[in-house]
Amino acid sequence: MVNLSKTQYKNIIKVLGVIAGAIAISINACNKDKISKPNPQLPIQVFFTPWDNAEQAIIDAIDSAKHSIYIQAYVWTSKPLTQAVLEARKRGVAIHVLCDKNQMMSSKSSQIPTLVKVGITVKLEVKYQSAHNKVIIIDYNTSNATLLTGSYNFSYSAQNKNAENLLVIRDAKLAKAYFDNWQRHSNDAIMY
Repeated sequence: MVNLSKTQYKNIIKVLGVIAGAIAISINACNKDKISKPNPQLPIQVFFTPWDNAEQAIIDAIDSAKHSIYIQAYVWTSKPLTQAVLEARKRGVAIHVLCDKNQMMSSKSSQIPTLVKVGITVKLEVKYQSAHNKVIIIDYNTSNATLLTGSYNFSYSAQNKNAENLLVIRDAKLAKAYFDNWQRHSNDAIMY
C-alpha cells in the first residue's frame, strides 16, 4: 500500500468522483446496442469494447505524445498500436516499456521483439506471478499529461472479441502517481 498525504488522498477521491461521473454519463447515454461516443473535450473518456473504438483512442493518445510514453503491458500484440509507438519514436518521443515476461515469451504474436529491434527500451517483469497492469503514461511531467488504464489488453482481441474497458484521463497528478508506480516496477524488472 502507498502512503498518501491528506492532499493526495483528497485529489484521488476527487478524480474518482470525476471518473464515476464520466461512467454514469456513458451508461446513461447507452441504448441496448451502442454506447455514445466519448467526448474528447472531457478530462476523462470512458470506452467499452467491443462497442467503442478503444484502440483508436489509444492511437490518438500516442499520436499526441510530445516527450515520453511509459507502457506497462500484460499483452502487447496489436499491430496498429505497435505502429503508433514506432511513429512516436520517429518523432523523437522517448518510449519505455515494461511487460510480463511469461506472457511475452509464450505469445507467438507478441510485438515486443519489433519494439526492441528498433531500439526501444523494454524490460520484463519477473517478480510477480502476473504483471497484469495495462497502463500507458504520456508526457507525465507536462500539462499534456495523459493516463490510459483499465482492463484493456493491447491486443486485437481486446478491441474485437472481448468485453474490456479503457479510461483516458488527462490529469498531471494522477499521471505522475502512475509514473512513480511504473518506476518502482521498472526497478524490479530485467532488461529484455
